[in-house]
Amino acid sequence: MFSHRFVKKKTIFQIIRKAAPLAVTLAVLAGFYMSVLSLSGTASEEQKKNLESTLRRGIMQCYALEGAYPESLDYLLNNYPVYYDKDSFLIDYQIIGQNIYPSVSVIPRKR
Repeated sequence: MFSHRFVKKKTIFQIIRKAAPLAVTLAVLAGFYMSVLSLSGTASEEQKKNLESTLRRGIMQCYALEGAYPESLDYLLNNYPVYYDKDSFLIDYQIIGQNIYPSVSVIPRKR
């Protein structure tokens, strides 16, 4: 008959010791993936803040030079240095009154 004395039984510690490098590698990859997602969200938020600031400057520059706020978003974009990625952001430009600061909202588009 076959004797079991030469067959090694794997203990739980041997299994853990062999699986540990795989677990560490997966944890590092998951951490890297989460940091990349976090950075892309932060960059998009920063772009939105920069666009809002640029719009405010353009509106105020128009008011200072012409004595009136821009009559439309197209007028502002064509006559003042305001550039943005139209695929990433939507600008809602609402005229409230002739000599009242317009309502401007920057809305990120979903990709």
